[in-house]
Amino acid sequence: MAPYYNDGWGEGYVQNTDTNRLDELYRTYRAYLFRIAYRMLGTISDTEDLVHDVFIAMQSVDIESIENMKAYLSRLVINRSLNLLKSAHKQREMYVGPWLPETLVMTERSPLAELELDESLSYAYMVMLEQLKPVERVVFILREALDYEYAEIAHLLGITEAYSRKVLSRARKKVRMNEGQQPSSFFAHEQERVQRFLEHFTKGNIEQLTDLLSEDVVIQTDGGGKVRAAINPIFGRTRVLIFLSALHSRGWKEASARVVTVNGESGILFVDEHGVKAVVCFQWADNTDLITNIFAVLNPDKLTSIVL
Repeated sequence: MAPYYNDGWGEGYVQNTDTNRLDELYRTYRAYLFRIAYRMLGTISDTEDLVHDVFIAMQSVDIESIENMKAYLSRLVINRSLNLLKSAHKQREMYVGPWLPETLVMTERSPLAELELDESLSYAYMVMLEQLKPVERVVFILREALDYEYAEIAHLLGITEAYSRKVLSRARKKVRMNEGQQPSSFFAHEQERVQRFLEHFTKGNIEQLTDLLSEDVVIQTDGGGKVRAAINPIFGRTRVLIFLSALHSRGWKEASARVVTVNGESGILFVDEHGVKAVVCFQWADNTDLITNIFAVLNPDKLTSIVL
């Protein structure tokens, strides 16, 4: 019988006659392909489905005839992602409130725990990608995150090399990129600062959060019209503190909360009697302890992948 995959990344029968070879490909490349598709789509369920469908499609492919399997599978994922992204882009324009990507919450039981994350999977980076149109996003990811050559991008997308450069230039102007990586000392104390934020918030000591927030801090909440959330981003330290105080008084203080790894960085997971209530992520000012952005994902549909 053909192998049946059901390990948190999708499930289904694979019927290629060379099942051992296909099984090897699945286990070798699935995490890599997941990282590509997640950057493209920003949703976990769609990413899982897409990666799984790619391997199902391989049942009709002569595997031994493929010279560069990694490149071949990457092209399949990128092309399918672009098609999905074009459709999703229109839907997100009609979304209730800010549309935020789904979070990669790494718990001990999470099937995502084996993912190797880098700065191009950080949550702030994923939010940044939402500023781009589908083709801009694909070109930007291929060049900036996956280090594709312009000729490769042009061949993959069926455009000229000159146009791929033009698209990338336009994408770069739309996004704000941090130059270089933060020093290791920054990451060493990140969990401590998030823990401090959590302690002040859960105790209702909202004013003590002042020293953690930059003057121009912004908070975005994604409820998707399913739960109560701010329809528009909230700007400025004073208004953000007022909003956080309101969240605390509206029942968040009763929820269980803990610091977890979200997209490779420290974030906060809130759980109540109904399950996961919210995931909160942060972006910090360069080389400082100050928070510049707070992202709160509350839409229940975007929390279903989290395994407690």
